Amino acid sequence: MSLYLYSSRVITCIEHLSNEIFYEIFDYLDGYDIFYAFSKLNIRFNHLVNHSSLLIKISRSTSFNHISNTHYQQFVIDNRHRIISFYIYNELYMSSFNPPPMYYASFNRLESLVLEKIHYNSLLSILRNLISLPRLLSLKIDLNGRFINFTEVYSLILSLPVLKYNKLSGWGMSLILPLPCNNTSSIEHLAIDYTCDVNDLFTILSYTPRLSHLTCNGLEFTGPIIREPSLNIFNLRHVFLNDCRLRFDQFEILIKKLFSQLQILRIVISLDSSYLDADRWERLILKYMPHLQILNIKYYERVLNQFTLGPYYSRLNRFISSFWIQRKWFLELKICTNLSFICSIQPLKYFDENFLV
Repeated sequence: MSLYLYSSRVITCIEHLSNEIFYEIFDYLDGYDIFYAFSKLNIRFNHLVNHSSLLIKISRSTSFNHISNTHYQQFVIDNRHRIISFYIYNELYMSSFNPPPMYYASFNRLESLVLEKIHYNSLLSILRNLISLPRLLSLKIDLNGRFINFTEVYSLILSLPVLKYNKLSGWGMSLILPLPCNNTSSIEHLAIDYTCDVNDLFTILSYTPRLSHLTCNGLEFTGPIIREPSLNIFNLRHVFLNDCRLRFDQFEILIKKLFSQLQILRIVISLDSSYLDADRWERLILKYMPHLQILNIKYYERVLNQFTLGPYYSRLNRFISSFWIQRKWFLELKICTNLSFICSIQPLKYFDENFLV
């Protein structure tokens, strides 16, 4: 079968494709798959795979059951200077990225590392060696376990020299205040994917002065502020609080401490109908969030027997005052088939039943 390109040239076999096209194809494949499929085809592909500047992405998952850990780990060690991303699904394959400490610094092109379903002790072992990586920009961690003390985990993450993005998922958390960490972090985008107390959030943010994007899943307030935070967060522009468990008066503390430069705020709540107080929002935005451009609020509550109007429902028309209309932030109300009431405030172009999912 011949391949017709946009030019008049006809490609009659795969050998006539340029190296650049193969590089684009390889970009979608696992590094070991590339090596296994192409390295012994002919001299050209052997050179492309083994002797060129080809950068490698590694994704170790259950599809590699036919490969021994020892063989795969040797492949990783031999090509460590070309690996730019590493994804490992579970603890079974963790040894493929747990080389002897002497080899870590040789992963000098590694920019992205994803560790899913990793146990706490294995994670600590890896984190202690990641500080030697000069280009690690992105780190995603999904911990396998409950009631974990994240103090040492965050101390090691915040010490990584050039890290820009971090997402940490897990069950349970307690922090020692302050963290045993002396330096400030280079992190700009932080995703906290577990139930986190406001005090712990303040502790983490005190080490991330460059933060511009913050995502929290399950933020709560379990007690008074332990200490008044001295935060130098002047770059925070985007905040997403999913399943926010703060009362509105507690949420105001965040607004006053963190949101002075905020441009985008997305929040999903279900516990406090005072979030539906349009006048209160207006005062807070004018005084503490003057740069806010996009506001997404999703408030929902379960309807058990019959829906009754709370104190703020009768004043929902305040969301159609000139303040909201001028900013093109509009109100939408829904009664869903799962017997839930949903109130959404967001820009018109963002209206979507799945927003913030």
